[in-house]
Amino acid sequence: MNPLQIEYFIAVANYKNFTLAASEMHVSQPAVSKQIMALEEELGVSLFSRTGRNIALTPCGELFYNYFTQVNTEFENIKRLAREMDGKSPGEKLSIRLVFFIDWDSNLFMAPLVERLRVR
Repeated sequence: MNPLQIEYFIAVANYKNFTLAASEMHVSQPAVSKQIMALEEELGVSLFSRTGRNIALTPCGELFYNYFTQVNTEFENIKRLAREMDGKSPGEKLSIRLVFFIDWDSNLFMAPLVERLRVR
């Protein structure tokens, strides 16, 4: 099983159509069909029931669909969190360097600015 097979499976399940899923994935319909068949063979279950041009998830297909979509959601959340943490150690604080001219009235301009930054 590979991520591409899972991506194709989710697309076919969402579109309920191999051709539309293939178009959305920018690949040929036979490429999607081949990957879905390989996934079904590896899992040892049928993921879709096929009646003519109509397809639907089998009970096993629904089980795997729910699992794969949940895993994908969690994976995206973890990637987002990792990007936010990248380059920062836990508890690292933001430091700001303020530069201003001596002839500015610091009580009128800088004091409120510094206070607003301190509160955050």
